[in-house]
Amino acid sequence: PNYPPSDWLIAKEWPSQWPVLADSVESTSFVVNGGGGFPYLMIVDADGTVLDRASGTKTADSLAEWIQATLA
Repeated sequence: PNYPPSDWLIAKEWPSQWPVLADSVESTSFVVNGGGGFPYLMIVDADGTVLDRASGTKTADSLAEWIQATLA
């Protein structure tokens, strides 16, 4: 129901300063990057190094805590 993700991101007013990778219909990036469930999140630094991964639903507060802890 969230496909294409670009429409969903616009509807949810996703912050534009956070780059987002929209995967293929076949979930190629999800599989290649070790996805374990949906939703699936990765934080990647400017060099392309994966800093952390997470699967499953998060509250806004727990998501913010996870991002802050990963970037610290």
